[in-house]
Amino acid sequence: MRSPRAIRFDDAEDYLIHITTGTHVAQICLFLLTESRWLPGGWCSCSPDRDRSAPGSIKIIDLDLSRYDGIASR
Repeated sequence: MRSPRAIRFDDAEDYLIHITTGTHVAQICLFLLTESRWLPGGWCSCSPDRDRSAPGSIKIIDLDLSRYDGIASR
């Protein structure tokens, strides 16, 4: 497996990292890799429609952590 630094990302593209129902460890690792910009993109999450009569939805998750600066500075 290549390291993330060896992968070439195109600055003209908008990448989305899909957060899945994987383990909490996998979710935290994906979050940290994305938040630290090792993976340059945003986060998205997919969910099915509750009554399955319509297509599911895709949500873009905001990774702007500036509102948590007080917590991070502790």
